[in-house]
Order: sequence, then structure tokens, then C-alpha cells
Amino acid sequence: MTTESVTKATTTTAKENMEQQSNITPRNDDHTEETPAPAGTEQPENAQEQAPADEPATEPDAGQESENDDLTAAMSDGDKVKKANREAANYRHQLREAQAEIEQLKAAAETGLQQAFNTRLEKYTTVTVDREQAGKIDGAVGIISRGHPEVRLKHPEDFERMTGLTAQDLTYEGTSQLDETRYAQELAKLLEARPELFEGTEAQHAQYRGAMQLSHAFGNHQERTGSQDNSWQGAFRPAEG
Repeated sequence: MTTESVTKATTTTAKENMEQQSNITPRNDDHTEETPAPAGTEQPENAQEQAPADEPATEPDAGQESENDDLTAAMSDGDKVKKANREAANYRHQLREAQAEIEQLKAAAETGLQQAFNTRLEKYTTVTVDREQAGKIDGAVGIISRGHPEVRLKHPEDFERMTGLTAQDLTYEGTSQLDETRYAQELAKLLEARPELFEGTEAQHAQYRGAMQLSHAFGNHQERTGSQDNSWQGAFRPAEG
């Protein structure tokens, strides 16, 4: 093979290589291969310049924004109303519980006060009655009091039934302490009106029975010896010789 033949073959080979390289699609910057265009399709000289520009963002309508704001405000107000209703319901529930507890405490206090008052009614109380009626009262009750009897009701429940007063009516205002002075006054009024409902102490009854026995004995003596004045005069008259 001559030098000319070698040179010609080398030139032919180089030309073929160049044609093969020209058919290879060049890589872009991020090393991704582009799909070759189909045959007969014209490629734009500058693909970036020919690509359509992005459409501009559509600006929101002012009326739509106002409507959305109103809807958000309405939802916010609705949430506030619901929250306020829940809080109000909770407060009402707490109030009912507090009122029920107060009623229970009040009922317990009233029960305790009534029990204490009943115990007080069972005890003797010294009262002051009208002197003019003292004898009548003493005779009805069977005691000697001289206007200051120490008495109690035979049946404690008669106090409220006859006077219409309860334990709460006879306590100091704002307390559960019994007003002893007023209680004694109300008891004395009832004693003057209905002495048969009362009884005195055993000592007073014994004193009354003793006085009655003495009175009867003295009365019998008067019947045997005459008048009271003559009997006393006879007691101090000197014995006859």
C-alpha cells in the first residue's frame, strides 16, 4: 500500500468519525439528554427564545377578597358566641351546684336549731307574770310562784302551735343563738293565757301541796273553834283559874 493510499484511507476514516460525532445530541448543563427531533422537523435556532413566556399570575379580585374576609369574620364571631355560650352554661351549672349546697347547709342548720330549741323547751324557765294573776296561775298550775314561776310546757310542741313562733323567730338576727329574754317573755304570755298547759318544778308542787294542807287544816280548825280572830285570841288568852 502506497503512502497516498494510506493518507486517503486515514482522511476517509476521520471524515466518517466527524459525521458520527455530528449526529450525537450534545448534553445540556444538567447532563440530561434531549430527545432528538423527528425527521423533517425544523429545530428553532434558539429554543430558549422561542419557548413561550410564563403567563403572569392573575391578581385576586378585590370583591372576592372582601367576601372572604367577611366570611372569616363571621366564622370568628360564631366561634366567639359558641365559646361564650359554653362558658355561660358552665357558670350556670356551678351556680346551681352552689345553690344546692347552700340549701343543704341551710336545712342542716335549721334542723340543728330546731333540735336545740326543742331541748330548751323541755327545761324549766323562770318567767315574770302579772301579780294580780299570779294566784290564778299558781292555782291552775299547782305551784306557789309569787309572780315569778319556774315552769315549762307539758308538751313542747304546744309553743309553736299556740304562739305561731318558730325557733328562727326567737334567735338573734343573723345568728343561731336563742334570744332568752324574748323567749321568756313569749312563754310568760302563753302562761297567763293558758296556764293549764304548764307545769312547775317538783319543789314548787311540794310547796303548793304543803300550803294547801296547811290551809285545809287551818280551815278545819276554824270550823271547830269559830272564827279566825277568836281562835287567835283564845290562843293568847290566859288560862282560867
